[in-house]
Amino acid sequence: MNHELINKTKGSLRNCQTSLHNLEKHVNNMSPENVLKRGYSITFVNGKLVKDVNQLKAGDTINTTIYEGSIESIVQSTNNKTNE
Repeated sequence: MNHELINKTKGSLRNCQTSLHNLEKHVNNMSPENVLKRGYSITFVNGKLVKDVNQLKAGDTINTTIYEGSIESIVQSTNNKTNE
């Protein structure tokens, strides 16, 4: 009986360790730095994250962060995909 309990406990700990390792890999993959490495960017207007094209208008200065730096741009026009 004691051996059975020890073996079940070891198996349970291995499963927990594997789950924890997988979660750690997922969190690492989704870190902002690794997301930027994959070619994504983050854009701000007036220090606020741009999530919607309606936050912008012609003439706004936007700052875009990419993996190896940042870009400052001036908006010339916007296109809302629901209005195309």
